[in-house]
Amino acid sequence: MSDAALDFLLSDEVQQFIADNIFESPAKLLLSSSPFSKEEMTLIVGQIQARRKAQTKLPEWLSYPQIILPTTLSLEQSSSEITARYKANYITQQANQNKRLVDLTGGFGVDTYYFSKKFDTISYVEQNEALAGQVKHNFAQFDIRNVTFFNQIAEDFLQTHHQNWNVIYLDPARRDQQKNKIFRLEDCTPNVLTLLPALWTKTEKVFLKLAPMLDIDLAIRQLGNVAEVLVIAVNNECKELLFLLDQTHTTATLIKTVNLSHNKSTQAFDFKRRDEAQAQIDFSEPLEYLYEPNVAVLKAGAFKSIAQAFGVAKLHPHSHLYTSNTLHDHFPGRIFKIKAICKYAKKDIRKALPVLKANVTTRNFPDSVATIRKKLGIKEGGEQYLFFTQTHKHKTLVMITEKV
Repeated sequence: MSDAALDFLLSDEVQQFIADNIFESPAKLLLSSSPFSKEEMTLIVGQIQARRKAQTKLPEWLSYPQIILPTTLSLEQSSSEITARYKANYITQQANQNKRLVDLTGGFGVDTYYFSKKFDTISYVEQNEALAGQVKHNFAQFDIRNVTFFNQIAEDFLQTHHQNWNVIYLDPARRDQQKNKIFRLEDCTPNVLTLLPALWTKTEKVFLKLAPMLDIDLAIRQLGNVAEVLVIAVNNECKELLFLLDQTHTTATLIKTVNLSHNKSTQAFDFKRRDEAQAQIDFSEPLEYLYEPNVAVLKAGAFKSIAQAFGVAKLHPHSHLYTSNTLHDHFPGRIFKIKAICKYAKKDIRKALPVLKANVTTRNFPDSVATIRKKLGIKEGGEQYLFFTQTHKHKTLVMITEKV
């Protein structure tokens, strides 16, 4: 964004127009007559769309009316307030000293913003000059004074700056030139695998934010020195992976899972991959309670560790549903009380569920949710939760449950 465009968006007239039309249809604004040109209105609508997105993703930032937001795509790719705040606290706990941190892929600056509240000095590095300028402007509005800005690529910055840092943080770009998502480490920008030797000359701790679709075990093997992997979910949606690389680490990697929520307590579960491989678990028919792990636990692959830790039995090796006669109210996921069990037959289900309205889930089951609803005439919603699955004896069944 040019300086002229920045000045235009920050003018009192435009700021008032944005505030007055924050909930207006973008298409209507672009087609309606206004005192602004087509190019100016495109800039304004971009800010309105970004502010709508930021209402849930970055509510703290919106208390500063003079900030400039990026495109909605850039905003979607940035960390949210809840994940950035959690990562800043986590990295602070892991760092040997909270003095110097460099963010080699600064981007829109959300992570840098929360790092600045924990570390004495921050170096923000971003290759996109226009984006770096916007972030510098925003940080002036925030009155943040411990961040220094560098418009460089990560490789050049490391070559031209010879000091060391307590922590180096990277969030490599995970889209190619055609904006397609990529998931392999070697395809990201910068390529962390080739950059690692240079990083180890500057720090003992590197934190990598990576895509949730990444193969965790493959990344651990490729990177080496991985002390911890943090799998972060928000409201049961997996958002990102954070790898802690420690130059002195030689033991097994600890995998930590968290499911964050704005209005519920954080669910957490930790385990080591070698323990997962050695864990012994039981299988059982459905008992009194049903347990469904959250997505962070499932992404981390803690299928046996979670059963062993809570003393619950699996229904089937591949369903990842668990059961017990004891209520474990700290289980990291959803817990259900099993009210009835029946065959996958319309007559049996209608007898157990007089009101044909329920939330439907399938696990390791031949029919899809859509097919089941069509066959049985079950409407969506209500207080009942139906699980269509099979047991370890390969017997299909339906569990009618309610949330605990």
